[in-house]
Amino acid sequence: MAKVICVANHKGGVGKTTTTAALAYLFTKSGKRVLMIDADAQTNLTQTMGVASDGKRDIQSAVIAKIMNVPVPVEAFILPTQYKNIDMIPGSLLIEDESFLSRVRDSKLNESINPWVELMDSLQALNNYDVIIMDSHPSIGLDTLLPMQSCDYILVPMEADERSVAGLSQVYQNIVKSRRRANPNIKLLGYFFNKVKGNTSSAKDYIPSARATIPKALANLNGGVEEGVFFETTIRDSEDARKSVNFHCAVTERFHNKKISADFEKLYKEITEVLYE
Repeated sequence: MAKVICVANHKGGVGKTTTTAALAYLFTKSGKRVLMIDADAQTNLTQTMGVASDGKRDIQSAVIAKIMNVPVPVEAFILPTQYKNIDMIPGSLLIEDESFLSRVRDSKLNESINPWVELMDSLQALNNYDVIIMDSHPSIGLDTLLPMQSCDYILVPMEADERSVAGLSQVYQNIVKSRRRANPNIKLLGYFFNKVKGNTSSAKDYIPSARATIPKALANLNGGVEEGVFFETTIRDSEDARKSVNFHCAVTERFHNKKISADFEKLYKEITEVLYE
């Protein structure tokens, strides 16, 4: 079965899309077949990967097909990217539309069916991918919670500030609730600091303090049991990460010889040690 990872934080601007694209490329470098899912209405991942959606083959259409039980093969919603062994279900602005959210909520509340889970089950059944990685919407609503519940591992990037850490806590609360009510297999894979500016007080003072306090704070949300790895790697703030968006590429491919790629490679090694232990 594919490893299904959701990159999430309820605070925006922490680098979820950059992380998703960077890790997807590194998975393929090690021979993995990857499917990316853009579950963020901003569709930044779709743009980053250079995929042009036609408005019919996208994540909104795929979820609606599950709600309506339309006999369309799930492969119809999958498009290739510019990278070998990376495919994508593109994003859609319409997943933020109230009519779409209402249909998803009605499916969940009235029929006890999460169409995101049904979609993921169909994707798993293809047996075409080793890793499925999802970029998620930065919110605390059902538009983030229900997609998250279709995944088994949650990875949380955060900046070195209280709002990002609060976003981690909100994500983890949803993980704990989802494990009891929706997906018993969902777990916190881990979390890390992203977009770190060197030689600043946040890097020198905040991060060491956070390493001591965050695991205990999360454990308090989980009956005293610690969960998830606080990855040692920090990803530096880099103009190359911003350039990768404009160049429509993964930063680990276009800037593979730069320091930020080295950071992501270290993070990737830590992540795979947990995933494949």
